[in-house]
Amino acid sequence: KYDLMNDLMSFGLHRIWKDHFVQLVNFPPLRTHKTPQGAPQGAPQGAPTGGAEVHASEGGPQGAPQAAEAFTVLDLAGGTGDIAFRLIDRALMQLTQSEQQQQQQQQQQQQQQQQQQEQQQQGQDQQQVLGCSGVEVTVCDINEQMLQVGMQRAAERGLPAAPLIDMMRPSNSSSSSSSSSSGVLLPRPEDFGRVGPVGLRWVRGSGECLPFASSSFDLLTIAFGLRNFANIERGLSEAARVLKPGGRLLCLEFTPVDTPVIKPLYDLFSFTALPLLGHFVAGDRDAYQYLAESIRRFPAAEHLGHMLQQQGFIHVSYSTMTCGVVAIHCAHKKP
Repeated sequence: KYDLMNDLMSFGLHRIWKDHFVQLVNFPPLRTHKTPQGAPQGAPQGAPTGGAEVHASEGGPQGAPQAAEAFTVLDLAGGTGDIAFRLIDRALMQLTQSEQQQQQQQQQQQQQQQQQQEQQQQGQDQQQVLGCSGVEVTVCDINEQMLQVGMQRAAERGLPAAPLIDMMRPSNSSSSSSSSSSGVLLPRPEDFGRVGPVGLRWVRGSGECLPFASSSFDLLTIAFGLRNFANIERGLSEAARVLKPGGRLLCLEFTPVDTPVIKPLYDLFSFTALPLLGHFVAGDRDAYQYLAESIRRFPAAEHLGHMLQQQGFIHVSYSTMTCGVVAIHCAHKKP
C-alpha cells in the first residue's frame, strides 16, 4: 500500500525523482593500498571526491602500504530503504567499474614496463593515490515500522541480514556494545550486512539528536523526510555536525508550489484527492491530509537554501523538478 500510494499521489514520478537524486552521487574508486613514492610519512592520501572528503589512514613507515578508509553515507529518514538500495546499486556499479579500470591499467603498465619503466612507475603512483576501501551506508530513521519494512525489502533483494540497532531505547543507547556511555553509536563491522565492498546497517534514531559521533560521514542524504522534523534548524545543525569536513549534504523534498497556473490544481489535488486516496487505498486519511499540510508549511526552496547557509554550509545550490513540485538541495560542510 505504501508503494501504491507513492505511485498514485506522484503519478509514478517519485521513482524518477529518486533516481535523479542518487545519480548526483559519485563514489570514489576502490583504492589499492599503495603509498606513492616521495609521500611524507603519515600524510593523508584522501581528497575530495563526489563532493566529500575521503581520508586515508595515517602512520606507518614511509613508502609502506596504507589502508584506505570506507566512504561513509548516512541516509537520514530513509527507513524503507528506497534511497539506500539505489545508493548500493550505484556504488556496486561504480566500484566494479573502477576495479576493472584499475586492472586494465595495471595490465597496460606491465606490458610497457620494459620500455617505459620510470614513466610507468610515476603514472601508477598518481593513479592509485585516491580512492576508498569500500562504501558503508547507514540508514537512520525514527520510525521502527519503516525500518522493519526496509529490512524486509533488503532480505527480498538478497542483501545480507543486519541487526536493527535501536538507539531510541535507553537500554541500547547506554549499555549496548554498539554504543559508548554517551549514547554515541560506535562503528562495528559486524553491524553491517555486506555485498562485496558495500555495507548496509539499520539504526533507529532521531534526526534532531543523531546517535553518531561528530565528523562521521562523507555524505548525508535525506529524501522526503526533512519536512517531518519538528525543528528543521536543529536537524540541519545535526547534519552539519555528523558530516566530515568537506562532506556533502543532498536533500530531496516537496516544496510549496507558487506558480499561478499550477497552484490551484495542485492544492485541489493535495487537499481533496490525496486524502481520499489515503482513505480508500491505505485506510489512513489523516496521514495524507498531514502530508498536504506539511508540504504547504515547508520552507520554499530559496528559503531552505538560506537556512542551510545559516547552519554553516557552503556552496549551497538547489534545482527544482516537475514545475517546482520537488527540489534538490546540495550543500557542503566547510573543510
